[in-house]
Order: sequence, then structure tokens, then C-alpha cells
Amino acid sequence: SAATNANESIEAVLIIATAPYSANHVMALWTQLECLTSGIDRVLISAPDTEWSRDIIAQVIYRFTQLSNTSSFTLEAVFNLNNRYDVGLWCDGLDHIDAHNTSTGVPRAVFLINDSAAALRRYDALTNRIINATHIEHLNMTNEKGSVKLISLNGDLINPGDFTTYWVESVYRGLTPDGTSIFYQHSCSNEQRRACVGKRDYKAKDCIVDQFEMAISNSYTPSDLESMFPSFPPKE
Repeated sequence: SAATNANESIEAVLIIATAPYSANHVMALWTQLECLTSGIDRVLISAPDTEWSRDIIAQVIYRFTQLSNTSSFTLEAVFNLNNRYDVGLWCDGLDHIDAHNTSTGVPRAVFLINDSAAALRRYDALTNRIINATHIEHLNMTNEKGSVKLISLNGDLINPGDFTTYWVESVYRGLTPDGTSIFYQHSCSNEQRRACVGKRDYKAKDCIVDQFEMAISNSYTPSDLESMFPSFPPKE
């Protein structure tokens, strides 16, 4: 029955892209482990494959496991060459969980965050909305209210000319299985992974925003996208 299916387990995976160059990055990472893991089954830290990065992440995992006494989620790390910014680290994490193989049986909700923002208190509204959307998608009720594929913590609906673009900012996003598949096809091809390589500072930032926050929305239909909060305050 539909009711039985609705209770079918969904695996919720949080992939944190981090290059822990400073104490602030480590602090942000720690707050995310503390505050954004309610309802999450598996946390994957995706970090650069260098000695300093491996050492820092190993310390974080050791201390967090020691101090938090939590067994509510599994915590692991994956290390790869960090030459494609956050998007590259997220794609490495998606490869690690074999995200493009959707035949695993259990529907998977995926959450992508980077270490540019610290959490101040527990927050699970984005998690709950995507887990609900994953249920709806799995039951193939995609015309239902709550049916979305990607939710960004903050975003903006932009109308340049006649076509509508959604700027889904990349600090923290949640994806249903269909949403993950579209994200992977758009962002994780070899060509796309290298789209912003070689650019520096603001040029790199502009490229990332254009390629992976704005252009990606064209891979989805407008009704597939939502944000929890607006990027800009309303005029009033």
C-alpha cells in the first residue's frame, strides 16, 4: 500500500566540501557536524589529498567522535586532488557514494555544503523538506505539493530577458535522487569539472556562480527548484 511505501527508509547523506586552510574552516566544519546532522544517516567529508589536510580531518573526526557520543550517523572522509574548487570535491564525494547508480534500492537524499558558513544552532528544515520530496518522488507523485528536486538554503529568481533563471546559491543545497542525477550530469563531467580551473580570486568566484549556481538551474524545470530563504532582502 502507499502508506507502507511512504515509511520506506530513505538514506540521507551529507557531503561537506572542505579545504581546511584555517581555524575558521575547521570551526565551520565542526558546527555543521553538530547542527546540520539531525535526520542524516551518513556524513562524508570531502577534502584535498594532502598530508596537512588528511591530518586535520583525521583530528576533527577523532575529536568529534570522542566528544559527541553520537552514533546517529556514520562519519567518514574521502580525499582527492583539489583542483576544481568545491564542485570538484562534491563530485568526488558523489563518486564515492556511487550517486549516479540509482539502482541501490533505497532512495537517497543528498545534501551538499561547503565550509564557508558556520551553523549557530540546530537546523533541519532543509533536510526535512528534501526527505519529504524524496518520498514523493519515490512514490512517483510528482504533481504533489512539495514535489521539488533541488532546494538551496538561499536563492534568487532572476528574469534576464524572457527566460527565467534561478540562482541556487551553493553554500548548502539538498537534492532528491532525480535532483542528484541532474546535478551530476551538469556539474561532474570531466569538461564541467575543469570549467573554472586556472581562474583566480574574483574571476574564479564569478565562474563558479555562473557555471554551478546559475547555469545549473537551466538543467531543471523552474518548478523543480526552491530556496528556503531569499538571497536578497525584499525591496520593502
